[in-house]
Amino acid sequence: MKKTIAVLLSAMLVFGLAGCGNDSEGTTKGKESRKEATSIVLGTEDTAQKDSPVSVNTDSEKAESEVKPVTKEDTKAATDAKTTEDKKEQALQNPSTETDTATLDGLWHSISIGEDAPRYYVQFTDEEIQYGHLEDDKFVMDRADKISRMERTKDNGFLIQAQSESGTQYSFRTSVEDKDTLEYFKTWEEEAFDTEYYAGSSLIRSMT
Repeated sequence: MKKTIAVLLSAMLVFGLAGCGNDSEGTTKGKESRKEATSIVLGTEDTAQKDSPVSVNTDSEKAESEVKPVTKEDTKAATDAKTTEDKKEQALQNPSTETDTATLDGLWHSISIGEDAPRYYVQFTDEEIQYGHLEDDKFVMDRADKISRMERTKDNGFLIQAQSESGTQYSFRTSVEDKDTLEYFKTWEEEAFDTEYYAGSSLIRSMT
C-alpha cells in the first residue's frame, strides 16, 4: 500500500515538474514570440518609413505655392501707375499746361511800328476783327472785318480767318512758340501758309 502511494506521488511529481517545464518553456516561447512580433512590427514600421514616399517642398515649389494669381484689379493698378508716370514724364519734357491755352482777350497791336507806335491796334469779338487806334489809352475802332472761321488748333491756339473790305482773304494763327503772338497769312489755304506769311502784319498782345 505504501509502495503504491509512493509510486503515485512520484508520478505526480514527475508530471508536476513536466508541467512546470512546459509552463516555463511556454512562457519563454511566448516572450520570444512577443519579441519577434515586436521586432517584426518595428521592422515593418522601419521599412514603411524607408519605403513610403516623403513629400519634400523644394524652394521652387514653395515659391510657386506663394505666388498670387494676377487679378483684373492688379492689372488696372499697374496700367494706371504706368499712365501716371508717362504723364509726369511728358509734363517734364513739355511744360505746356492748360494755363498756357491761348486766348483772344485784350488788346493786340501790329508788330510793325509806325511813328513811334504800332500802325494799328486790334480787338477780337466772336464775329469781327476790329482795327483801330488809341486815344487817351482807350481803343477807338476805325473799321472791322467779319470773321468767316474761328477754331481751336491742336496745340490750344486759334485759327481765325476773315476777309477785308477790299476782298483780301487772310488768316491769323496763334504762334506755337508764343501764345501772345498771332501770325498773319495772306490766304485761307493752310497749305500755302509757308509762302504767304507776313511778319509785319502779325499781331502781338499789347501790354497796355
